[in-house]
Amino acid sequence: MDTKHELVGVMGPFGSGKTSACPIKGHYLTQLQVPMLSDGVRRSKGYVIRDTYRNLWDKTIPSWKDVFPDCKGWPFKGAKGGPATHVISWVQPNGDRCEMIVEFRAIGDQSYEEFAKGLYATWIWLNEGDSTPEAAIGPLLGRLGRYPQPHEIPEGAAKAPVALMFDFNAPLHTNWTVKRCMVNPKPLDRVYVQPSGFSPDAENMDALRKIRPDYYEHMALGMQDWEIARFIKNMPGYSRSGKPVYTDYARDLHVLEIGRPPRRGARIIFGGDAGSTPAGVFLELMPNGSLHPFAELVTEPGELDEADSFGKRCAATAAQLAPGSPVVAALDPSSWAHQSGVKGGISWALTFAKHSGFALWRPPTNDPLIRIAAVKYYLTHTAEGRALLQMNPEGLDTIIEGFVTGYKIKKLMGHDGEYHDKPDKGHFSHVHDGFQYGCMLARAGHEVMDQVILNQAAIIRAVQQQHSSHSGDDALAHHLDYG
Repeated sequence: MDTKHELVGVMGPFGSGKTSACPIKGHYLTQLQVPMLSDGVRRSKGYVIRDTYRNLWDKTIPSWKDVFPDCKGWPFKGAKGGPATHVISWVQPNGDRCEMIVEFRAIGDQSYEEFAKGLYATWIWLNEGDSTPEAAIGPLLGRLGRYPQPHEIPEGAAKAPVALMFDFNAPLHTNWTVKRCMVNPKPLDRVYVQPSGFSPDAENMDALRKIRPDYYEHMALGMQDWEIARFIKNMPGYSRSGKPVYTDYARDLHVLEIGRPPRRGARIIFGGDAGSTPAGVFLELMPNGSLHPFAELVTEPGELDEADSFGKRCAATAAQLAPGSPVVAALDPSSWAHQSGVKGGISWALTFAKHSGFALWRPPTNDPLIRIAAVKYYLTHTAEGRALLQMNPEGLDTIIEGFVTGYKIKKLMGHDGEYHDKPDKGHFSHVHDGFQYGCMLARAGHEVMDQVILNQAAIIRAVQQQHSSHSGDDALAHHLDYG
């Protein structure tokens, strides 16, 4: 049972038992409280919160009573449509006396700040937490640890664990639960993702098979694909105006718990997208063929950058994060053409090479399907029991958010269920395009990378010669004509 994180959620399919887990955790946290000075009882005060009293009484309270029934020893007080209180008392096998005071409340029309002011909580449960606005989270977190009150806690006692917990079905990608707790979680935030209902590891199946042996398979017959993805496969959904490019991405599989720097002297790939809003990602190609993205560089929305200054930024990042490691840049093939918008009238790639010092590799194509397939390879294949793609949890915010929600294929206007054949262009597409070129180079293999590094001196000479003639581009093309 997680006692480390203060904002902790569980996301699961219909019927997976996630709702029951929250009352049980409240019971567990009660046992971990310090015995009160006044009577020696380990006591907690929990709040069970919904948006409206109708939902509280029709949906949440019945689920609560399935775990802790209303009975003579556990009195439940309150009239339907208003607040309620349930007091649960018990004695542990070691003789410790415990009591859990549970208040049932609905936010209703109150502001979140006003609602939170009166709470003195050990723990709080947001049933169907994705329906609670993110604006409520800060005020609610601020009420944790207010119970027991300081005068009831022995001097020098260790701080007992508290929690703002929430259960939910897979929401839309734009929901705060995804952005805050799954894309780039803070140290005290955590979401536990249950397996798909179709998985051999699906949870609560013993109970569900008593309802129907083919519980999820039968449920899926009456659902649309997007409903199956969210409510059975347990995958955050997309707006009906777009769908994710990479449906195989899963944070637990593809993002490391703790980030790590690249190995000293390792082969480093920079996958880059050119133009006036350049972006790219640094990748470490591991000896076993796995790929370790560890940093990104993006041009923020509303800003512009040029090949020379972007190259300098890339060089500085490589020197800081991967000192002494050779870097090979895989750039959009179109960046090799002469461009009037680039200083001196030479290509974007040559200008970038001059100012970054990176060796260059020209991908054989910019076909989106081939580029996306290169990324999917690292998402779906494994080495030594782990996915080939292992990303740092920090320093890759745009890449990770793109995987989750931002990098998508838009729906065709006026065509129900039909989509464009290419990903939408925008802020997330720039760094993801660069990432795709980097994956293409990684797929080409270590030998190609080694050959590029060996040719780096010739590439630099070609760049230097471009001032006296335009032969630099031709020389560069000659040296890059492999892979």
